[in-house]
Amino acid sequence: MGGGRVSMSWEGRSSNIRMPLPGAFQSDNLELALALALEAANAGWVSPLEPSRIQVALDGMSWPGRLSVHRFKGREVLMDCAHNLEAARALAEHLNTLDCRYNLLFSCLDDKPVEAMAEVLEGCVGDVVVCPLDDERAMPLERLAAAFAGAEVAEDPQSGLECLSDPVLAAGSIRLVGALLALAETL
Repeated sequence: MGGGRVSMSWEGRSSNIRMPLPGAFQSDNLELALALALEAANAGWVSPLEPSRIQVALDGMSWPGRLSVHRFKGREVLMDCAHNLEAARALAEHLNTLDCRYNLLFSCLDDKPVEAMAEVLEGCVGDVVVCPLDDERAMPLERLAAAFAGAEVAEDPQSGLECLSDPVLAAGSIRLVGALLALAETL
């Protein structure tokens, strides 16, 4: 689940950076962040970019709910908010690089393309459980269940976790991840 390394260069400087976050898409995010930082440095808004300072900053970085592992009642659960179609595609791409198949706990808000998200994710996960969110904008449970053929329905995120065997992935909504993070044990 490690992020690996990426080589980068700018203005005659170069560095081999350890990525703090897993997922190939994170190198694109880092490239964008560094381009913005470089422009800010060139404008005099921040000090020049130094490879060692970049690595120190990245080493202190975490992003709970974005391909992060958390413990629930002694079980480890991979969580990724994957709250839109693009994020679901990035998650599927990552899942396809792994040696195991995760079972999925899924929920999302009503304004999301759940059918397209399900189509992207179904091919790279095992069993699926859908659950409602405690939010007025939550996707109706019937539509969630219809999007994932054969999905089991749980009454809430916690019971949804209990329905699935390991390994488990929770995805589809920042609100789902937030509800689960509130229940997570400290690793």
